[in-house]
Amino acid sequence: MSKHKPTGDCFEAAIRTMLELLPELTPILVHGEATGRGKIEGTQHAHAWVEVGALVLDYSNGKDLTIPKELYYGLGKVKNTVRYSPEEARAMMVEKGTFGPWDDYLLKEVE
Repeated sequence: MSKHKPTGDCFEAAIRTMLELLPELTPILVHGEATGRGKIEGTQHAHAWVEVGALVLDYSNGKDLTIPKELYYGLGKVKNTVRYSPEEARAMMVEKGTFGPWDDYLLKEVE
């Protein structure tokens, strides 16, 4: 499988989604490696989404996707995930000056 730099807005969209859900829900920001579908079929790339319980919310690139976490992980062949609470995500945005990715492994994916 080939590697692919993320070209969309997933990191920013995931942060915005997480913040919009507060304080009513307890969203978790997730960064991970997914395998592309559609135009980027079969390519691995760093990606970001939000989890609330057993659901994944992915509003990147104009999507309006809310599906069970198990299905999302299976379809995207998701691996190497890092989870951030809202407090941790805010701290990382300030420290790193970006929406993500912040994990060393995923940073190598986008260099």
